[in-house]
Amino acid sequence: MSMVWTRCKGDAEVGTITHPGDGTVITWSACQTAYSVAPGYGWLTIPGVEMVRPVANPVTHRYGVTDCQASPGPYFDYSQSYRAAGIGGMIGDDPCAPYDAVEPTTWGAIKALVK
Repeated sequence: MSMVWTRCKGDAEVGTITHPGDGTVITWSACQTAYSVAPGYGWLTIPGVEMVRPVANPVTHRYGVTDCQASPGPYFDYSQSYRAAGIGGMIGDDPCAPYDAVEPTTWGAIKALVK
């Protein structure tokens, strides 16, 4: 599977999304105040039935965005859930299924008790 990624928003990007495991970071010089921003889109080339799912940043091991609105911030906003999409006839994850909190602060508190 491969993809052609096109950045639509933002002032700069590092990396691109072409093959599974690739990633990109998109930045803005001014804080974005909209509820959500779609920074780009991709066209997939698939050989058959596939499943597409987001993966964590390989450097930070996190999913989410940095929030420039928070004061005294910036703070990292963690995604609440991650759902896979089915392509070519495969059934993807239920987007309405309940999710578990994924913020690392909970795990950090548990690890602190063990030390």
